[in-house]
Amino acid sequence: MPLLITSKWLWLSVFAILVVNLVAFWATRATLSFVGLGLYVKLALTFGGFWICMLKVSQRGKIRSPLVPKLQAFCEGMLFMCCISVVIPPLNHLTMMIPFPFQDVLLAGWDESLGFNWVAYFEWVHGRPMLISLLDQAYVWLSMVGLMGMTALIFSGDWLRTRFYMDVFFYTAVICVLVGALFPAMAAVDRYVLDPSIYTNFPEPPGVYHIPYFEMLRDPQVSVLISPVGLPGLVTFPSYHTASGVLLAICFFRTWMFWPMSLYSIIMIASTPVFGGHYFVDIFAGALFAIAAVVLLAKRPHYRDVFGAKPIKLKSLDNPELA
Repeated sequence: MPLLITSKWLWLSVFAILVVNLVAFWATRATLSFVGLGLYVKLALTFGGFWICMLKVSQRGKIRSPLVPKLQAFCEGMLFMCCISVVIPPLNHLTMMIPFPFQDVLLAGWDESLGFNWVAYFEWVHGRPMLISLLDQAYVWLSMVGLMGMTALIFSGDWLRTRFYMDVFFYTAVICVLVGALFPAMAAVDRYVLDPSIYTNFPEPPGVYHIPYFEMLRDPQVSVLISPVGLPGLVTFPSYHTASGVLLAICFFRTWMFWPMSLYSIIMIASTPVFGGHYFVDIFAGALFAIAAVVLLAKRPHYRDVFGAKPIKLKSLDNPELA
């Protein structure tokens, strides 16, 4: 079976997003930049080449080591990660060019109606320098932890759970990008922190890294140059960091990594109001979107045993529905 942890529908979805991006570049004032793309191309070619080699070794059956399919799956996963890393960020930025009005007043109002005091939380974090460092690192390490999670699932041999992991993270990311385009916001730090210089415990003002990008995308007099590499996330509502944290905990349910992933996720989600500039309602929305994605995906027939106590081994993937 050529594909172990991704499906043809997942790859078709990536291709569809690529087509949408290219059409958007053609139809808008945005211009595609290839700066920095070379590294991702090299990585994709490298992992793609190794994936083909592992596939050939597996098909010929001359080496029957259980490590072969795991290496094949790892190369497949890394190739997929390289591809989505250069198609989803541009989709995020291109959709934010749609001139929907900023929703900061609405989101802040929801926070206030729920009784949340964002400024109090921001100042509480600022008063704890050691906590600042921990939260900052947790926020920026999400992508690396996600890759580590994928790798751990692959080498555990739990193929069904690994495939579920790939599916649910990808589709949740796409949904967050599309919904986020409907609720653009300059985010909470920009709204509430009038003078960032007075918060000297932060090495640099948190939660405002996205503002220059928003200003460029929304100013019709400014030409937009978008490189697929190194783009910051612009989604405020719902919080994709929060959604990812919830997914990390759920995807490792009934495994030895559940508690470490849950602890990381709690710390990382706690960082999102400050370092992501999120309103608290963004966090609740991100969690709800993640749970909804898990529930909907887990209802598919071939995922009914995904959270079983025993891992689903390679032979169980002969089901053609997973192809």
